[in-house]
Amino acid sequence: MTNVLVQDESHQCFLLDENGQQLWNIQLDGPIQGEVQQIDMFKTAKYQIVFTTKDLLHCLDILGREVEGFPASLPEASFLGATVLDYDKNRNYRILVPAGSKLYNYSVEGKLVEGWKADAASGTITQSPALYQSNGKDYVIIS
Repeated sequence: MTNVLVQDESHQCFLLDENGQQLWNIQLDGPIQGEVQQIDMFKTAKYQIVFTTKDLLHCLDILGREVEGFPASLPEASFLGATVLDYDKNRNYRILVPAGSKLYNYSVEGKLVEGWKADAASGTITQSPALYQSNGKDYVIIS
């Protein structure tokens, strides 16, 4: 099944099915920033959608409800959105959110990952992070 997520000028978000029928709607606090991504955080083949608005990290289930722990407040405004990483392709996701010169790392529970150094850059991050893997090591690339 192919669903489409759309947002109107008043920041109302709608999920439509392949026939254009509305499945649900939710009022957001602002426009979606960056891309919307799907994850299978419970490893049940029932997907959730992850995205940010300027101040919040959202994770919605297939019925349009916020998953427990979400929305998560961002420490500062983000305009690039969230990037979902699955380092080992085992559905143990991390959600990276760039904001200013910092790169925040969230668990699928909506909590900041302890021990992660958020001060990633000396200037404003201008592109969404990407994962690069080489010789068994993981690198998160930012610009």
